[in-house]
Amino acid sequence: MHCCQLVSYHEELNPSYRKTMEDRIKIIDGFMGNSKQGFFAVYDGHGGMEVATFLQQVLHQEIAKQISVEESDCTIEKKLQRAYAVTDVMCCKSVAGFAGSTAITVLLLENEKHQRVLYTSNVGDSRAVLCHRGNACRLSVDHLAIQPEEVDRIIKCGGFVMHDRVLGVLAVSRSFGDRAFKNYVIAQPSTNVKIIEPVLDFPFLVIGCDGLWNEFEDQEIIDFVSSIEHSKRENAAKLLTGLVLEKNGDDNVTAVVIYIG
Repeated sequence: MHCCQLVSYHEELNPSYRKTMEDRIKIIDGFMGNSKQGFFAVYDGHGGMEVATFLQQVLHQEIAKQISVEESDCTIEKKLQRAYAVTDVMCCKSVAGFAGSTAITVLLLENEKHQRVLYTSNVGDSRAVLCHRGNACRLSVDHLAIQPEEVDRIIKCGGFVMHDRVLGVLAVSRSFGDRAFKNYVIAQPSTNVKIIEPVLDFPFLVIGCDGLWNEFEDQEIIDFVSSIEHSKRENAAKLLTGLVLEKNGDDNVTAVVIYIG
């Protein structure tokens, strides 16, 4: 890797509970042709793998396209929001059926001061957690139908929440696809901007689907990864997913561990 020290990733079907793998990963070293830039993403599909697969193929391209447009009054955060919106429209036109997917995307860029910056965007409940001097720092926002602000938004759009689910069906309140719920379930991301200087204070970042985070607290994940011997870091993600299987987690499990500096 050029943009960071090492990236460890692993997908676990968890066959005791799941017959299909609906998670997808995308990792790009040298994003947009710049060796100092990276793109990392996890897409957790539901109702099928079609939307997650579409995102794996398309979202990074749309993000690169939007960022490449020179607009003096448009921030990278706004460009990410636009990329998510455009991709969701394309997805709903291109992908048949009613599948959906969460998304967690992390851009590792360098600003004009030559500082390394993480731009973390997400819809749904896939999550990114950064290690800062041994402490867990969550960079994403879980979009679920149990959150008061999301319930209010859904009701204002003419929908309802029952049994902590949108229209009594969908647990996440933001996602790609999910055409049957599109009036209420949006693909507008939450975006976090984090300068990671000095880099040594931010040794690694973990991104993963809810199958990982539902079983452990953020700090537990950070502590576990911190305890992994240097010689075993390439297997960090596989070791993480193995922890979930030991706890009898009942979902697909996907983890990406990005060793930054």
